[in-house]
Amino acid sequence: MRRAPVDARGARAMLASLKGKSLLAGFRGQAAVDVEALVDIICRLSELANDLRDEIDQIDVNPVIVGIGGAIAVDALVVPTEHASDRAAEPS
Repeated sequence: MRRAPVDARGARAMLASLKGKSLLAGFRGQAAVDVEALVDIICRLSELANDLRDEIDQIDVNPVIVGIGGAIAVDALVVPTEHASDRAAEPS
C-alpha cells in the first residue's frame, strides 16, 4: 500500500511486491498480461482518491481483470466521507 497519489514507478513497485507477481508475467505457457494497463488503473484510481480525499472515505475495486489486451475494473464501491454524506443529504 502506498499513499496517494501513486505514480507509475510506485505502481510497478507495488505489483513487483505481490506474492503472485509471476502470474502477471505469464504462467505455465500463458502470455504475460498487460501490466501497463494495470499500472494505469492504479495511477488513475490513486489520483481520484487524492483529488477527492475530503469526499471519499474508502474505495474498493474488485475484481480487476487483466489480460493481454488491457485491464478492466468490473465492480467498485465508493464510500463517501461522513462530511460528504451530510452535504448530500441537505436539501437544495
